[in-house]
Amino acid sequence: MMKNKDIQLLRLVVLLLIVSFSFVSLLAQAKYSEFMPVGNPDQATPAQVEGDGFVSLQKVVRSSPFVARINFVGDENLAMEMMFALVESASGKVTWLQQRRTNQYMFEVFHPTLAFDTQRYQLKAYRVIRPILLANLTEQTSTDRPPSAAPVVSTNTKCQITRAPQQTFWQLAKRFSQQQQMNIYDAILSLYYSNLSAFSGHNIQRLVGTSLACPTEEQRKWWAGKGRSATIYQALLEGEPYNKVIELNDIPQ
Repeated sequence: MMKNKDIQLLRLVVLLLIVSFSFVSLLAQAKYSEFMPVGNPDQATPAQVEGDGFVSLQKVVRSSPFVARINFVGDENLAMEMMFALVESASGKVTWLQQRRTNQYMFEVFHPTLAFDTQRYQLKAYRVIRPILLANLTEQTSTDRPPSAAPVVSTNTKCQITRAPQQTFWQLAKRFSQQQQMNIYDAILSLYYSNLSAFSGHNIQRLVGTSLACPTEEQRKWWAGKGRSATIYQALLEGEPYNKVIELNDIPQ
């Protein structure tokens, strides 16, 4: 049996461990709450975050209390290190959000009490292990500057989508998906497979064309009906041949 002296010593050790753990946790919280993110606040989104990884805001589900869905395609190790925060534009104060993975390509982030306002906050993605800012998922807005420009996707009578200077394919597809009210991955693949010659070596990451043909309504519906666009997109990023991940003859002309 343990003597009273040994029991008291054990209790003291346990108490010291609890205090030490609490102190480290407080330091970590202070570190992240005081962290001033760097980078251009007007960085275009969605953003390439590492290698072939991309992160983008899919939808603000509810402003108050805040709930949003965030698309992510990339390495699973990076996904495990990602966290999201709302950052006050004026003060830089970071409010960390709660999060959960709803599927391989989606995070849901939320805060139990905070109300989201684009004039006050920016939604940002971080790699917290380091920590570094990965991407601004919303644009900074304020009452003393003009509103953001209209989406840079335009069509003419032949339905050609014009690419803006320095615009990435993901950005163009994101704008197109918003205009057509379709899933981002369905938009990406319907545009890609309708314009294979616009990509160097058929590499989905090397858009060289400045004008893309619009996919037809039938083609857009076909991709939506497949329900596999995110998986196919990931395979293309990993270097799978474009004519192997999908049967080209099945795509409506």
